[in-house]
Amino acid sequence: MAKDNYFKLIYMILTVLYRYKKINKKLDVNEIAAETLQIEEVYRDEVLQDLLDDGYIKGFEIKTYICGKAIMNLEDATITMKGVEYLKNNSMMRQVAILLKDVKDWIRF
Repeated sequence: MAKDNYFKLIYMILTVLYRYKKINKKLDVNEIAAETLQIEEVYRDEVLQDLLDDGYIKGFEIKTYICGKAIMNLEDATITMKGVEYLKNNSMMRQVAILLKDVKDWIRF
């Protein structure tokens, strides 16, 4: 996954966390591992930090040290109501899908 797919990455992480919330199970961290998402771990951690800071996810900590950052208790991560709302109402993916449908309808005429 290219680094410029920021919103796709957000959508993927929130979708995984929402799925786990619905079945009331702890996150299998392998599903949002950097290798699984095909990105660098530092980039994945930056996105997780953004989602945590903006209140879309909760349940874990990111500690900053001189030599870098460490994620603590990622298996306890969960999506918040704000994160669910993002998926349902404001996601860039949904907006793109609507736009593509509109373009398709426009081209037909």
